[in-house]
Amino acid sequence: MSVFAKILVPFDESDAAKRAIDAAISIASDGAVITLLQAADRPLTVDPTVAAAERRAGVYSEDEMVKAIEKAQDSILANLETVAGEVAAGSEKNIRFEYEAIEGSPAAVITDYAKANDVDIIVMGRRGLGSVRAMLGSVSQRVAHETDLPLLLVK
Repeated sequence: MSVFAKILVPFDESDAAKRAIDAAISIASDGAVITLLQAADRPLTVDPTVAAAERRAGVYSEDEMVKAIEKAQDSILANLETVAGEVAAGSEKNIRFEYEAIEGSPAAVITDYAKANDVDIIVMGRRGLGSVRAMLGSVSQRVAHETDLPLLLVK
């Protein structure tokens, strides 16, 4: 089996995403970098409708909303670091983890990030936590159609 040096693992907190981290570790070369990426198609804070209404009503200033988003992103990144540490605890490989949280359409964020960062392979869960995936198709299906990179889907 091939080993890879730059691995992207989209992470949505699902069990399949956690298994994808395990799979990424198993195919990683010694000294590899595994990036956990959380992509959200909504603001990374409170419900977007509520946030917009509160901003329009003057409850929160634009600066306060930016700070709230930054705080939410910091929380997401800390969670990714905790999960990676738990999953990687049994590995004897010298692997470095990096963490990203990006707002946008998940499939587009994943494929754009992978291309821009010269990723060797994308390892992701086949089924995640998306609430409308049955109607619109899963993120993993979209990534499979949109990327030319190797893609490992984990059940």
